Amino acid sequence: MKDPKRSKNEIERRLREIAYELVSLNEHPKFKNKMSLEEKISKYSTRWRNLYIEGSAEICLYAEKMYPSHSGESSRTAKHGILLMKIAHDCFKNFKPEDGDFINYISHVICIEFAKSEKKEITDEMKGGIRYSSSTEKIAKSFIKWTEEYGKDSQSIKVQEWYCKYVCSDLSVDNLNKALRLEFETNVMEETVSTDEQKDVSIFESFAINNDYFENEEFDEEKYTTIFNKIEKTFQKQQLRTKPYISALITFNILKEIEKNEKTSFHIKISDLLAKYAFSDQEILSNWKAGYDIGRQKDICQRFKPDLSIENAESDASRTFKKFLEKMN
Repeated sequence: MKDPKRSKNEIERRLREIAYELVSLNEHPKFKNKMSLEEKISKYSTRWRNLYIEGSAEICLYAEKMYPSHSGESSRTAKHGILLMKIAHDCFKNFKPEDGDFINYISHVICIEFAKSEKKEITDEMKGGIRYSSSTEKIAKSFIKWTEEYGKDSQSIKVQEWYCKYVCSDLSVDNLNKALRLEFETNVMEETVSTDEQKDVSIFESFAINNDYFENEEFDEEKYTTIFNKIEKTFQKQQLRTKPYISALITFNILKEIEKNEKTSFHIKISDLLAKYAFSDQEILSNWKAGYDIGRQKDICQRFKPDLSIENAESDASRTFKKFLEKMN
């Protein structure tokens, strides 16, 4: 395997080279269009096979850069070794130059697939762990409340270890991590804006796009250009002082809706279109495209209104976004 001490930029540069060279197999005169990646690699030369193997190793190193291990614990990459090899194969097999930058493509796939695998793993556990339930929620919320009360960093491994050793001695650090991860991811995926009738509303439903249809559709640039133009027109009418906050909320909610579609090519194309608009929060969008966590609506509110409590921040974010949607109608 390559030197793990290399910088992230070096690994990214080599990954791009390998990806585009493997993609060039599609243009080679010896290959038929319907041949699979496996057939192309095995029937041509050892060079392509070696490239594929090197590329898979580079993706593992890149994942380590995305999710570095904490002291005394294995990294997420180590826990998902087999899944990561499948991700590498699928990405080399399915990536197309029109999908954009290979690094954005692979990092987004890693982020989504790791989260899906971990959620399933936690949900399926029946012994030696916990399932998503009211007790899971209680574990996570009790810990968060304790960290807020004493001004501790809930993401710190040392804080989590202290809590499990001295505050809640019957809880293991591993199970605390699982409870936090599951509670957080569930809240993120289900976070919506409520109307007076408590009916869930999404930004795309405001344009009469049915969720079932959205989950399976292909990217339609003309349709989403029309939607984004209308959002942009309403956004430009907002007060200057509130625009950064509203921009972050709009971008967050659009990205969470995009995630309902599992096609990576869809993610890349629509996010590239989104980047062209003034209402788009470029920092949130950039982090999302790179596969990083973009938090929750209440986190966004507290960034702009740090004096609000967590409970009030969540209400404020939902209310602000709901008002913006109403102005578009």
